[in-house]
Amino acid sequence: MALGTAPMGLDAPRLEEIASSPFGRPRNDKNMTHSLSISYGTTTITLALVDYTPTSALASVAEVTERWEVHVTGASKALLQAAIHEIERAFELARQHQANSFLDRVFLNFRPVGYEESYRSQILDGKIDFYDETLKWAWANAGFDVRLTITRRNFWEGAEAEIPLSNSNGERVIEDLLWVYNCADGDGVSPNVRENWADIDADDLEGDLPAPIKLTMVTSGTIGDIIEDVIVCLARSGDPATLKHMAEAEAGGGKSSGSKIVDFGDDPDCSGGEYAIIEWDEVSVPVIGIGYYSGTGWPDLEIGRWYLPLLRLRTVPTIADLWTRVRMVYGLISETAWISYPASGGPQVIQYPPIRLGLPRWEAGDYDVDVEFLTSTGGTKTIEADYMYLLPLDGVRQYEVSLEAIYEEPFVGWLRDDPYEGLVYKYENHTTTRSLVLARGNPLMVDPRHDARLYFMTPGATAAIDSRMDFNAFYRPRRLAL
Repeated sequence: MALGTAPMGLDAPRLEEIASSPFGRPRNDKNMTHSLSISYGTTTITLALVDYTPTSALASVAEVTERWEVHVTGASKALLQAAIHEIERAFELARQHQANSFLDRVFLNFRPVGYEESYRSQILDGKIDFYDETLKWAWANAGFDVRLTITRRNFWEGAEAEIPLSNSNGERVIEDLLWVYNCADGDGVSPNVRENWADIDADDLEGDLPAPIKLTMVTSGTIGDIIEDVIVCLARSGDPATLKHMAEAEAGGGKSSGSKIVDFGDDPDCSGGEYAIIEWDEVSVPVIGIGYYSGTGWPDLEIGRWYLPLLRLRTVPTIADLWTRVRMVYGLISETAWISYPASGGPQVIQYPPIRLGLPRWEAGDYDVDVEFLTSTGGTKTIEADYMYLLPLDGVRQYEVSLEAIYEEPFVGWLRDDPYEGLVYKYENHTTTRSLVLARGNPLMVDPRHDARLYFMTPGATAAIDSRMDFNAFYRPRRLAL
């Protein structure tokens, strides 16, 4: 039966209402007052939602496909056509972004009735389906329903929120910057305590899923202060607050390690004001320069965890054919690869490859952490060591950057890591131009189920212990369903 013929029992006005629905059923727009839109860049496409049934997927699945019924209208046929094309252009941009991340991301924004905030999910692909007889009836009314099939990320993101950060220089700091130093000896008085970490309390986080951290790091504002090659590590598993991630080199002569530490020296530019003097005569034989023992030199390492070892030297040695590695013994032996140190002098901070201490849930007694050296050079070799880091590797981000404070505050250097924009960049000394920065590693993630700690290190030319960066952090709470 054609919709233009009134069936028995229906008057003409009722028929007109049915004809305007693509399903041949009366429209009821009053029940769908949820807010829905598509946005990218400065463009927002407002959609009139007619019907939607949420589709769920396992959290391990990266994307989900859903169908949204929306009503499209236009004051003229040309405007109606333009409204359809606008949606199609957004879907095409979403597809192109997958191959070119510098293009705008396209988001589906949804605020259900009664919600105070809108949530968004990145669109990966989409298409428009028209219902039967759209051109025959609905086109004449300059408005009709279409079905949007949208493939999106399998999560919704809330509005950007600041993460409170804490250490001895501030408690749950927001709307400001937390001071974080390039040293962890605890020397100083707040807000100038030398700590290289910032704590995150899980109770301050919302959402159901891990979410990327947007980090801003600012130079201290002291004229001439230079920040180079920043490393930020994340500890999220276990208990970050009790994990000891740093040990003085002076403590590395424990037990019967055979450590080659022969003496100690005083230096206010060293962590704790002291350093260890290492000497050896062996040729082509590995020696333990620093040997930490779990009972004394380095307690509270978590078994089964991956670490990033870093050794700060007081002075730069010039030893021909010098090699070094880190070795851990805990029931089994873990070793980094041997790395070469330049004979003409290398970095003041040696960064070793990641290493794992034992295996999870393996109770095998005490452990040793050794820094070994090897050279084919004869005679007595001397190395002066300050401290060692074992930074937890639940996440690591390394930035190849140089920031120099030429002017006093507020004209300082900024480094911003914005995973939501997909960019890492810097501002420097009263400029408004963003310079892109190379970052290695995946964005750091907070988890609303776990406390976390961020660790900061800037090796630079000297890894000066008084170097400081001031931090704040933001995130967008993620949920599987709204």
